[in-house]
Amino acid sequence: MAMRSRLASSKILWVWAVVLITSLGVEANPLKEPKRTVNGYAIDLTPLFRWWAKHQGERPLKAWVQVTGPIVGTNNLGWILKARVESSGEGETEDKPKTSANGETRIILTHPPIQEFADFQKLLEQRKALTDEQSQLSAQVADAKNHSQQLSQEQADYRARGVRARGISQQTHYWNQTGDEAKARLKDIEKQLEELRAKFTSYPDAAKYSVDTFALDLRQEFAGMHVYERGFVWK
Repeated sequence: MAMRSRLASSKILWVWAVVLITSLGVEANPLKEPKRTVNGYAIDLTPLFRWWAKHQGERPLKAWVQVTGPIVGTNNLGWILKARVESSGEGETEDKPKTSANGETRIILTHPPIQEFADFQKLLEQRKALTDEQSQLSAQVADAKNHSQQLSQEQADYRARGVRARGISQQTHYWNQTGDEAKARLKDIEKQLEELRAKFTSYPDAAKYSVDTFALDLRQEFAGMHVYERGFVWK
């Protein structure tokens, strides 16, 4: 019975975390993957996620702090970040977390979000491919417009001289069709880019990958850098 109660409670917390994250929209935030494992111990960050939404009451899991910043290197332990590390409020009177007094500092993040980084790089590649095609198509639209205008002027000149303009109608049709097809593809690309922009809002920086996660303060240093443990993610 006790085991069933704990399982039911765990499911409720998990469902609550999903609802919370959804209600916050897709804006960049560290409320991702609440279930972690550190040194074989399972950790559920759902209580911290719940507190994070409003910053009311005593902050739970104070050893788990928000770490935000770009990757500036790697070593045998994990990623080296130029990061801002949240002050968890331990020993402070204010509930709202603060940036550390040193501001940006180099830290080591163990078991970093490699898959998230790979997903971000894929989004960058997709955006570049679409923007490159967008530029090419925009040039095609402009080129087709110029040709159509030139042909229209030539046709007007021929008519003014009472001369039949052979082949101009077909050429005009070709360039008009070319421009219309390019415009249609541009609309499709803009739609895809809009979808990508929505996905990028879940990251702190849409131009360069930056970590935004909760990590355990190990209170250890390596090579003069403080070490934080993100833990293994489990479902």
